[in-house]
Amino acid sequence: VIVMTSNIGSHLIQSMADKKQAEIKEAVFEELKNHFRPEFLNRIDEIVVFHGLDKGNIANIAKILLKNLSERLAKVDM
Repeated sequence: VIVMTSNIGSHLIQSMADKKQAEIKEAVFEELKNHFRPEFLNRIDEIVVFHGLDKGNIANIAKILLKNLSERLAKVDM
């Protein structure tokens, strides 16, 4: 199993946040075709487009990270 990641099409994902996942995937695939040769893309079994994070998700991640930092600082008496 080989996993490859890319930021290609990330601007599309952000700008199409209100669209259906199938529409976003198609737009990202078109963007991939502009960057990679067909011979390369045809060797890939599956392309997975991840959902972007909304403000709520980002806030939750920030809370977790701040809590972890606070706990680490408390251990060293800061």
